[in-house]
Amino acid sequence: MELDGLDLILEGADMKINWRDLLDPTLENVLALVLTALLAYAVLLIAWQLFIVAIAITLSALKYSVIALILLGILIFLI
Repeated sequence: MELDGLDLILEGADMKINWRDLLDPTLENVLALVLTALLAYAVLLIAWQLFIVAIAITLSALKYSVIALILLGILIFLI
């Protein structure tokens, strides 16, 4: 069956990694390293922007909650 071959590949039975070939400073390896670094940098920037947006949303929610509390307090004390 086709799944048996897939299982062997996923388990790593056919994986023979030659570290000398991977660490060889060829153009493909350097390009792969540069692209991996760019991808990691992009992920970091997106995560940072999401964190900033989450903080901004939380602070604005707190601000409007305080404003609503003040207005509610004024309304209660004036009636």
